[in-house]
Amino acid sequence: MKRGRVVLLLVVAGLLSGCVEHILTLRVLPDGSNSLRLRSRGDYRDVFDTDFPHPADWLSDTSWTLNTSDTTWIWESNTFSRDSLYVFGPPDHPVALLHRTIVPGTFSHTYAVRLRFPGWGVYSRYPALGPVLRDEAPLDSTQWQADVLRYLYSRAIRRVPLDSSRTGLSRERLIHHVNLFLAHEYQPVPGQLPDHRDFLLSVLTPFQRRLPAGYVDSLVAALRPDLAELQLLQSLKDDAFTIKMVLPGRLAFTTADSLRRDTLIWHVELKDYLQDDLLLAAESVLISTRAFQRWVSLGTGGILLVLVVIVLVYLQVRRRRIR
Repeated sequence: MKRGRVVLLLVVAGLLSGCVEHILTLRVLPDGSNSLRLRSRGDYRDVFDTDFPHPADWLSDTSWTLNTSDTTWIWESNTFSRDSLYVFGPPDHPVALLHRTIVPGTFSHTYAVRLRFPGWGVYSRYPALGPVLRDEAPLDSTQWQADVLRYLYSRAIRRVPLDSSRTGLSRERLIHHVNLFLAHEYQPVPGQLPDHRDFLLSVLTPFQRRLPAGYVDSLVAALRPDLAELQLLQSLKDDAFTIKMVLPGRLAFTTADSLRRDTLIWHVELKDYLQDDLLLAAESVLISTRAFQRWVSLGTGGILLVLVVIVLVYLQVRRRRIR
């Protein structure tokens, strides 16, 4: 059974527009239950957009206050559960996945937590976009657009069926033609991708009579999953994550950036998982004093029993010798 609470608070703040900070706090209790709190802070648009929504089943009540000056929204959600897996972000492309395991032992329990930020493979898909997302190049740069369009259109062409025996065209030929156009003739508009339908109709004009009816519309429909993914990626550019974690027992292993008393702390930005997965990990060991005392008691009792048997046997043997 889960319990949740959410607080929406509108307060005066000095955060820059377009930035949002997410603070995820996890406390694992000795009995295996988890206390989680997710706090998002930023302007209204970025806090409540769809790139990093709070889990729906954590919400219960809301409140807010309003000021006339620049404002920052705070969205806070809490839950208490015994689940071992939590997914954060859109279902079709999770931003983070948290997995908690408990391994019981004879005298102790091992608690392990793994929080994975799946990599985006940016430098494999559209490498020129990487510097923009790392703030090493301006967002209105035109260098990244050809890379992005090359990836989007080649994926769409590979998705849409094309009967080469009837059209005399192959997907590879169309992809090659589009890539040549992007490399030599495309004139990008700073900070803006073209209208995909108009662009594809224009680029594929030489093949218009040979392509099946509605082919370009099918390509545009096939673009939607990758366009949604690209939009999510760009939305995460100004999202910063702070992870706080408290585990029971003695810390055995961690990849944390810092430790404040008993709290492990990580700071994560999009640049940390632009290409490859980012894995945050921690383990702790909690010794069970009751189990240890029980085994000590059993061991002590066993030793005493053996000593008693030895003494009895010794006395019996001695009596026989005296007789």
